[in-house]
Amino acid sequence: YFNQIKEHLSFEILTSLMHILFALLWFWILFNGQLAFRVPLSGGSLEFGFVTILVIYAAFRFSFMEGLITVILASFVAETFTLALHGFIILANLILFVGIRLVLDQILSEAYLTKSLWVFLFSFFSQMITGFVFDPEGAFVGQKLFWIISLAQAFLNGVLSLPLFILFDYSHDLWMRVFSRRRKQLTGADFFQVQSKQRKYF
Repeated sequence: YFNQIKEHLSFEILTSLMHILFALLWFWILFNGQLAFRVPLSGGSLEFGFVTILVIYAAFRFSFMEGLITVILASFVAETFTLALHGFIILANLILFVGIRLVLDQILSEAYLTKSLWVFLFSFFSQMITGFVFDPEGAFVGQKLFWIISLAQAFLNGVLSLPLFILFDYSHDLWMRVFSRRRKQLTGADFFQVQSKQRKYF
């Protein structure tokens, strides 16, 4: 009995580790793309918000602890390579992640188009969080340009999330089939059904 519990815990730990490594691998690929494609604007920038999309995906797909570790590690790396003050990006992404998790059961849908709508809304929320974290006095947040850039960024993230979420799901199932010790008994579709809490349509 105890051996079964030990084996089950080992499998759960290994599965969680594979989720985190999967997300960090995608983060590294997308983060470099995000740095390469950025349009500077007066007081801000418009970019491919790949990191924000990945944070939202982690909140949708992974458990709370898996997502939490992923967000902290990815945000720390982002802060290091963008020379931002440590703590600011981590704080902004953690607020976004925890906020999504708090309302997760009320909003989830398995339809990718509906997910894109939620990515748009959460990305806009993320822009506001980032604005208030980096500009607590509201010098830029209070300007009309900030809200225009935030809406444009959120819309771009929503559009990009449609193909990215499909790619994430496909590559995640492939990743788990390759690395899971139970890959012979567990298909990618079965694994998604077990791991995902997405049961509702909006």
